Amino acid sequence: MPVTLVERSDELAALIKSLADCHRGAGSVVLISGSVASGKTELLSWFAEQATESGALLLKANGSRAERHFPLGVVGQLLQSGSLQGDQVQRLRRRLGGRTVGEDPDSGATDSAALATATLIDELCLPVLDLTEHSPVVITVDDVQYADPASLRVLLCLVRRLRSVPLLMVLTRGTGPEAELPAFNAELIAHTRASRIRLGLLSATGVNAVLAERLGAERADELTAECHDITGGNPLLLHALIEDNLDATDPIPRQRGGRMIVGDAFREAVQVCVHRCEPVVLHGARGLAVLDSAAGPRLLHRLIGVKSSLADNIVQVLGAAGLTRNGRFVSAIARLAVLDDMPGDERSALFLRAAELLRAEGAPPAVIAEHLVASGHSCPPWGIRVLCTAADQALAEDRTGTALEQLRLAEQSCTDPTSRAMIDIALAQTEWRMNPAAVMVRLPRLLSAFADGHLGAAEVTFPINYLLWHGRFDEAAPAIELLTSRVDEQTRPYVHAFHLWLASSYPTMLAHLPQDPVRLDDSAAVQDTVTMDGRLRAPATVATVLRFGPRGHVVTEAERVLQGCRLDQTTVQSVQLALLALMYADNQDKAAHWCDLLLAEASARHAPSWHGMFAAVRAEISLRKGDLPAAESHARSALSLISAHGWGVAIGAPLGALVHAVTAMGNYDQAAKALMVPVPQAMLQTRWGLGYLYARGTYHLAVNQLQASLSDFLTCGERMMEWNIDLPALVPWRSEAAHVYVRLGQETQARKLAKAQLDRPGAQRSRTHGISLRALAACTELRRRPHLLKKASEELHASGDKLEFARTLADLGDTYHLLGDTERARMTVRRALHIAKECHSESLGTRLVPEWMDQPGDSVPEPDGTDAELTALSDAERRVATLAAMGYTNREIARKLYITVSTVEQHLTRVYRKLNVHRRSDLPLQPSAL
Repeated sequence: MPVTLVERSDELAALIKSLADCHRGAGSVVLISGSVASGKTELLSWFAEQATESGALLLKANGSRAERHFPLGVVGQLLQSGSLQGDQVQRLRRRLGGRTVGEDPDSGATDSAALATATLIDELCLPVLDLTEHSPVVITVDDVQYADPASLRVLLCLVRRLRSVPLLMVLTRGTGPEAELPAFNAELIAHTRASRIRLGLLSATGVNAVLAERLGAERADELTAECHDITGGNPLLLHALIEDNLDATDPIPRQRGGRMIVGDAFREAVQVCVHRCEPVVLHGARGLAVLDSAAGPRLLHRLIGVKSSLADNIVQVLGAAGLTRNGRFVSAIARLAVLDDMPGDERSALFLRAAELLRAEGAPPAVIAEHLVASGHSCPPWGIRVLCTAADQALAEDRTGTALEQLRLAEQSCTDPTSRAMIDIALAQTEWRMNPAAVMVRLPRLLSAFADGHLGAAEVTFPINYLLWHGRFDEAAPAIELLTSRVDEQTRPYVHAFHLWLASSYPTMLAHLPQDPVRLDDSAAVQDTVTMDGRLRAPATVATVLRFGPRGHVVTEAERVLQGCRLDQTTVQSVQLALLALMYADNQDKAAHWCDLLLAEASARHAPSWHGMFAAVRAEISLRKGDLPAAESHARSALSLISAHGWGVAIGAPLGALVHAVTAMGNYDQAAKALMVPVPQAMLQTRWGLGYLYARGTYHLAVNQLQASLSDFLTCGERMMEWNIDLPALVPWRSEAAHVYVRLGQETQARKLAKAQLDRPGAQRSRTHGISLRALAACTELRRRPHLLKKASEELHASGDKLEFARTLADLGDTYHLLGDTERARMTVRRALHIAKECHSESLGTRLVPEWMDQPGDSVPEPDGTDAELTALSDAERRVATLAAMGYTNREIARKLYITVSTVEQHLTRVYRKLNVHRRSDLPLQPSAL
């Protein structure tokens, strides 16, 4: 017995009882009804086998929609499947005028109505009744609803004679409008020897039985609920679902806890189901698939043009088949299977009609837009606004692919040049979010639209930005000139902010301006823009930092931008500029905090371009904190998220950070490989080019290519001075060039550069000041170096730049050694080496093992103090211990903290006791731990 019939015990028992009654001479008729693929045919086939095995004579026929107009077609099948005698066949042929029963009516025979006379019907029944004299006869007709009218009359004639002959008729019919046959059903069921069997879909128990047979009992128990939910208990769908998983690379029997795969077999089974339904039900199924979330009888009847009662019936039929639930398909795969099976023209027309109906019903723009896009054709004029509104919503919900589809259809359908230009802007911004290289094809049309007056100043800055990003300066220049010529009171703030942004990112482009609407070197003018919204405030904030250092409330304003701008395609540049303002103002901790939040948001919102831009900033922040592994990781992430072509001239940011990080880590081969990546020549005319040149200079210095290194640093300086953005926090080119000059033996030139850097804007900030003091110490007479290097180490320790702090301690240790203070030299170098290892700076670590350190017992010890012991220190003790660990004498500590030497000694005594150490060289090697 087929496993799908296991839970049909009552139905099977009723059929067997009817068969037994037939053998005893009592005829009857059984009508089996059920939805498509509910198992009617399977049940009928099983029963036919039982009837044959019992000794009954089986006559069988199948109704067919294609043959329902062939007169007596079903009867012909019955008679040809039995044991009629030759003279009976000849008599019937003569009676039908030489026509074979069931022959195509187009062959010339009389129509069904003419054939269905009472005399002929009686004569057709006689051969069957004759057979009952020799043995019980079982007649099975599958899909009786498709039988022709004449055959139905013959069947009814036989039903009327059931009382007196051993004849059992078992008929199946489906559900749906065409399956009703009111007159036939009424007379059939009214017979006293008639019974009905209604087949429902498989229950969870039945599904479990099928699964157990195919997959085993254990897996069946795990998957029953999911399979029943997907298939609704439809046996055909269930078997197809199992086939999908048995054919999978990792078959479901071996998957522990894995979800079922819904694949091609299931898709084909759905298509089989709907095609086995009546045409009107098939049409209704397609309508429901088109309506999707808006599906239901109320809209369905208007969509496909049928009465509401018929639409109700269609929904019921599909629900009874397990294909739909509450008017919607049970799975997205089932819906797509129906849609994929639709002819293209019908599909397009239905989707467009659905969009019109949904608009009339006041449906949300997103729902209407989905149907407009699915129609695959240009939408009507009213649909353009709907598509744009829906695209805005999709972008807010980070459904970028959906937004692009909607905007592209709106662009294709729009004929108004101004509206189309605005749609083009939205498309470019959205495409940029995914891939900066994708926008290039749109830019000529956007610039043409601006020239023709279809775009305003606020909008055209976006395509100009994209041109500049990709280094197409010659194409951007005319647009910038035209933008400047159209300045008025309304557009002045946007043009002002745009020029400030040019000055800080593409300074060479300022030469293309016929006149500057604001003085870019005027701090008051810059501060005026700070009062505007975030998109205008951010360029002013960066311009202020680069020209005048972190003066006034620039840091506060940068944080206001970050707090007030929701990250989207129009604000991402402003947010990035605010991060840079914090970074150039030496507020690395704040910059890192905000950048980490933005990285997480960009990743969660699936915006690879944003993610890559913030990763590049985070790489540079990590460099400024001395976290070399993080810098390398973020730089590589940025380069993987955006292709080299997509980065344009901005590739200097992640590539420069990568070169700088791996160089400091001692991975010179990787640095050389990174420097071989082709970069646009135009990059060297931008802010990003400065970082790249600086990183290349550090590489050349590390591999002792001193002239190449000096050339890179001096080129940076020439351009920064020319562009009026000579801020050491941007690129401390003077200090690095000074170190090169020292190694070249030109200390006078080195000292000149180091002192000049100390006079630059922002040079008094802790990190920049510390770097500058270290450079000055390198070209200062030996006895004065400790003071400068100690001050530098304090500044760098406070700034959190571990790498520069370690370098400064290393210089201080060398200085102590040259001054003959070997013990202090060893202690200081050991601390520098420990911090260098934390930074993973192999190059610095190698330098920090000179011959005079190569003695037994001079290995780097681990900190002795536990977290609890360190926490036990008072604030005063912690300050004293920190300075002692950095190499300061007791007298120097006393002067710095304005306390007596005796007090210093008392504090150190308590520190030694609490940390369980005996001398200052045993203090924890990382002063920040104190």
